[in-house]
Amino acid sequence: MPKYEEGSTSIESDISYIYDGIELDGEGVVDIKPRSYWGASGTISSGMSGTRSLAQLSHIVVHHTAGYSSNDVSYMKAVQDYHQSLGWGDIGYHFAIGKSGVIMQGRSVNYVGAHAKQPMNTIALCVTLLGNFEFTMPTSAQVNSLVRLLSFLCNKYNISPSNIIGHRDVPGPAGSTTCPGNRFYNATNALSAIRNKVKSSQTTSLTKNQKDQQVKTFVQNKLNYSKYDNIMPKIIGYGVETWSPLIYL
Repeated sequence: MPKYEEGSTSIESDISYIYDGIELDGEGVVDIKPRSYWGASGTISSGMSGTRSLAQLSHIVVHHTAGYSSNDVSYMKAVQDYHQSLGWGDIGYHFAIGKSGVIMQGRSVNYVGAHAKQPMNTIALCVTLLGNFEFTMPTSAQVNSLVRLLSFLCNKYNISPSNIIGHRDVPGPAGSTTCPGNRFYNATNALSAIRNKVKSSQTTSLTKNQKDQQVKTFVQNKLNYSKYDNIMPKIIGYGVETWSPLIYL
């Protein structure tokens, strides 16, 4: 497995991992499985990278793990075990996407990642695809989940899709790698196709909160219109047609 440099280790105590039900409408629901899904071990505070303000986030770096075993869950745990054997406090990635398309939570986004050296580790989120894509492509389920996840992350953290890069695109020595795999990287034309899909998804999709607000507004308007329809004829007293809100929707 590849080795990546950790950030600073100035953290004094662990931060609990909170799964906040990440969803994205449009292309589909983004279901991010919590750490318990893949049997994550606890973090080792002394080996964790420092925390950072989420306002610092400006990039998303896409990786591959350059390996795979029998299934998504067992391999995710194997990656964490390997990273912790290097003295790291946790798995280096923030998110991982399995062959089945399942999206799994890695280390907390509040922590500096361990995947691309500094300063990129501090300003970037890391998304990795489980598998080795030097000579093969990710599954269609992986690519679809990647687009949905990237769309969500760009929206949530105000990251431009233009700043979605491959590990090899990181400036400096950190970019001296073929990650996320020659076959995948070249087939996606340096991830430009992925970026374009994310941009398209952002312009045509609504987040769950936006959808919920639309429903709330619709219901409230319907209630208000119904009250108006019931009251106005009684106030005016004659020949008043019911005002239908349908023409305004």
